[in-house]
Amino acid sequence: MFRQSLLNPIQLSVIRAIDWFCEPPEEGLMCEILWSGPQPNPGRGPSKRGVGLPFGGDVTKRLLKDNNLDLVVRSHEVKDEGYEIEHDGKLMTVFSAPNYCDQERREKNHQCDLLETLLEFVEVVDLS
Repeated sequence: MFRQSLLNPIQLSVIRAIDWFCEPPEEGLMCEILWSGPQPNPGRGPSKRGVGLPFGGDVTKRLLKDNNLDLVVRSHEVKDEGYEIEHDGKLMTVFSAPNYCDQERREKNHQCDLLETLLEFVEVVDLS
């Protein structure tokens, strides 16, 4: 998923050691975790934002295998339905910023109440 893991797998202990109570830096593992997102193609792709790396299902599977996990749950990306499941059910993105209003909605003069109908996330259902 992350640049650092191109050669060495990322272990959860490394992620847990990050000081999350600060402003995100412009580079490094925290930045990569915040700005990397799934893509349908395998491997990693170029970033449209200039930070983070799009990653494929193969990268998700490796992270899960290397850390003995079953599912990656991530947030920080707009999802019109409130969430999206990708990579053969192994990666879930939950939209966690209900007050967010992206540029497209502002330009179209839409109200920014995207998630009024999604009040809570109750459970993860096994879709395999």
